[in-house]
Amino acid sequence: MKLRNFMYLNTKILEDYISVIDGFTYDEESQEIQNVNEKTLGGSAGVKIISGNGEIATKKVDEVKRSVHISDAAKFDKVFKYLQSGDEDEQVKYYEFLTEEEFNSLHRDDFLEVLVTSRFSKMKELTDSVMKVADLAKVIQWIN
Repeated sequence: MKLRNFMYLNTKILEDYISVIDGFTYDEESQEIQNVNEKTLGGSAGVKIISGNGEIATKKVDEVKRSVHISDAAKFDKVFKYLQSGDEDEQVKYYEFLTEEEFNSLHRDDFLEVLVTSRFSKMKELTDSVMKVADLAKVIQWIN
């Protein structure tokens, strides 16, 4: 089981996928859990003329009924496992980076989960620095 943290999850699409997989959707389910403990003690005794046997049994049943909410993360996990259960060509792919060809072949609905660390290019940082210096130069020129 992989634990995931979602910043945003498109629950509408998730519900649609689950309704196709199961044929229905639901937000809660009831669970009934039973624990049964059974103990039996028996024995027999006998003498040449008289014999007998006896048995004592005890049974303990613990039953818990609860209503549970199905979280969005659990729904996502269900869809992800379903997608991973197909052939290798149909399974969800993991990309460490994308080539231009792979990027161009992707479509809007191809993503289920994206982990992104945004990094601005050095050129962007340089451009921002130049703009700040230009603003500073204007202030200095205005003062003189």
